[in-house]
Amino acid sequence: MCCYCNVQLIDAWVEVLAECVGRVEVSYVKNVALRVIQEMPSPKNPIGRRMLGNRLVTTVAMNLSEASHEEEPVVFRLVMGICQDTNYTVRRDGGIFFRQYLKLNSKELMGTERLEELYLPEIYELLDDEESYVRIEVIEAILEILEHLSLETIEEKFIPNFLKALVI
Repeated sequence: MCCYCNVQLIDAWVEVLAECVGRVEVSYVKNVALRVIQEMPSPKNPIGRRMLGNRLVTTVAMNLSEASHEEEPVVFRLVMGICQDTNYTVRRDGGIFFRQYLKLNSKELMGTERLEELYLPEIYELLDDEESYVRIEVIEAILEILEHLSLETIEEKFIPNFLKALVI
């Protein structure tokens, strides 16, 4: 059995990575952990390796503080790559990441330039995705911050794409 098919092994890798990322300097994460995993989500790799890479990249991203994301933007660029992939299951992973990330960090992110200029544009792009599975994940992500969005944003960005997602 290939290592990408061994769910228990993958879960163990992800758990160890999650524990370590939050405890070491962001420069170490960039220079050591990301050097190994940053090529894994690449479209040139088989889908099993890509999906493992997505889990590892999003695990790193979930366990870095906002300050660490600002200090080292390569992690978010990798997440954006996931969101822009040609495979909808990979893009769906990007939506799942945003749902989980906003759930954990919504209070810290509200009203920040980073939310407005980095996260929301990517979320809105995913909201307009051709695949309903991707849109559903992103709708759930937006629900985590909906009460903090302006009425104009809700009317112009959220509601039209929500209605589009109803056509499953």
